[in-house]
Amino acid sequence: EAAGIYHANPKAVYLPHQKALGHYDKTFAERLYLFEERPGGNTSEFKDYDYTEKTVNTLDLLEKLTKSHKHVIDQKAVWRARLFDVLIGDWDRHDDQWRWASFEDGDKTIYRPVPRDRDQVFFKNDGLLDYISSRPFIAPGLRKFEKDIDFYPGLIFNASHFDRSFLHATALEEVLEIARSLQAEITDDVIDKAFERWPEKIRTLDGQEIKEKLKSRRAKLVEYARFHHNYINREVTVPGTNDDDKFEIELLPNDKMHVRVYH
Repeated sequence: EAAGIYHANPKAVYLPHQKALGHYDKTFAERLYLFEERPGGNTSEFKDYDYTEKTVNTLDLLEKLTKSHKHVIDQKAVWRARLFDVLIGDWDRHDDQWRWASFEDGDKTIYRPVPRDRDQVFFKNDGLLDYISSRPFIAPGLRKFEKDIDFYPGLIFNASHFDRSFLHATALEEVLEIARSLQAEITDDVIDKAFERWPEKIRTLDGQEIKEKLKSRRAKLVEYARFHHNYINREVTVPGTNDDDKFEIELLPNDKMHVRVYH
């Protein structure tokens, strides 16, 4: 909330044995689960989604973006959400981890992201096999949540297609400004109060360590944002639509190119 990002509201819940589960009781009872609302249908009464009447999934959104230029992504909002992912170490951010809140703006519809399913936040693994599996050539996302990011491409690997679809049209300075605003908004007090919502025993075990790591990563967020922008823009996707589009391609000195898209 302090970061200005739409969000679901997950809870850790324990599921005891019960007749209501029927033959599923043996499989699913006596376990801990992440219980989370899934944004869908009419969400006009939900503050956490900015009272939008409708949310869509990523596949449906891509179809709308291809159909007409009147469907528009708020890419600054996406950058804000993705840099927050980086801050908390959430590496599993593929297309199905998002819903999109829609807002009418004249003859256009603006879409802003609603991140969900944060089951890999503050990721930690130990042991030789886990170390081997987290190497860049195997599963680079499986890196520990530490004070610094030791392999940034691994952290954003699962979202590589997502990032190139929804972050391609924002200038570097705009991205750096978003990182600075997150640094200002997510204060020490905000972090401390957030951890007060954790169960006391878990907070006692790991709270202080994770808070220190969060504060360290926050201090480096502008540096991370610069790398992220430069990394995904080594190869740029310039999408069109099925409407009447016009592309103007201008070759410039020093191996540069200027591409303009008109509708």
